[in-house]
Amino acid sequence: MGLDTVTNDIYQKNDATSTKVITPIKNIEVDLSDVKTHADYKLKFHDEFNLSEKEQIAYGIRQTVEKTGLSKDYLENILLEEEKLRLNVYDDGVKYHENDKHGTYTVGYGHAKTILGKYIDSPLYKPDVKYYITENNKDLITLSVKDAFELLQEDIEDAKLQAQEFFGESFNEAPKSIQEAIIDIIFNKGIDAPFIEKTDSPTYLLKKDLEKKDYLSAALHTVYKTQNAGLKKRNMFRFLHAIKDLPKNEQRKAIKKFEPEKIKTSQAYKNKGFVGYIKNLYFLMCWNYAKGKLDL
Repeated sequence: MGLDTVTNDIYQKNDATSTKVITPIKNIEVDLSDVKTHADYKLKFHDEFNLSEKEQIAYGIRQTVEKTGLSKDYLENILLEEEKLRLNVYDDGVKYHENDKHGTYTVGYGHAKTILGKYIDSPLYKPDVKYYITENNKDLITLSVKDAFELLQEDIEDAKLQAQEFFGESFNEAPKSIQEAIIDIIFNKGIDAPFIEKTDSPTYLLKKDLEKKDYLSAALHTVYKTQNAGLKKRNMFRFLHAIKDLPKNEQRKAIKKFEPEKIKTSQAYKNKGFVGYIKNLYFLMCWNYAKGKLDL
């Protein structure tokens, strides 16, 4: 990995279309191996240039693709679209027990439960110690976009390890789109949610599918039962992504088998009144767009 001297000429080479006048930076030795775009350059010299949130997110996505091996398509169109970026802690509203006073405290891209003390603005918390996100510290946590992507990358690696531990080598042998759908299940159900091996559970059936290399059936078993219209939508797009790397004939068969579930999702939105009607139109538009990308 070589070092190079940064000058304004290098900046212009990375952003040939820029009309901005940039003050030359001379005789600064840095590693330029990961400087490929305008945003990358600005990130290297954040003291000199302001990086917009949009540029930080674009940079974070590329770094996450490189570090985790996940596809840009999955990250942008499912995981980040569904989880949304929150730099402050929020209550996701999902209560697992009747007596729960609140849902799960969440921050960043769907990061929940514990967080390192370095993200908590208080001398009472040690930087390298993990703490649960609680009522007492939630208002002290404010992330940068960079922090959010660091946590996301850690959560993705945790999800991959959990999947490999439960599914074994059959997970690594599965098509990448199936692997990413399984990782999405873990995000959706919770990073620490245990896989319960019941013979009628989707997870158990999915495990058997992978062992038999029946990836059409595996794609169908990435769909979990839910009455929530939003989670039904996530099911749809997870399924469409899962079949992405399958042969065209299997994609067509899978979509035909999946049609009843799509109708149920559409109906779930329609039952929500006028707002649900609008959301249903958006859902169907997104469905047709995602399906169209498969070029069947």
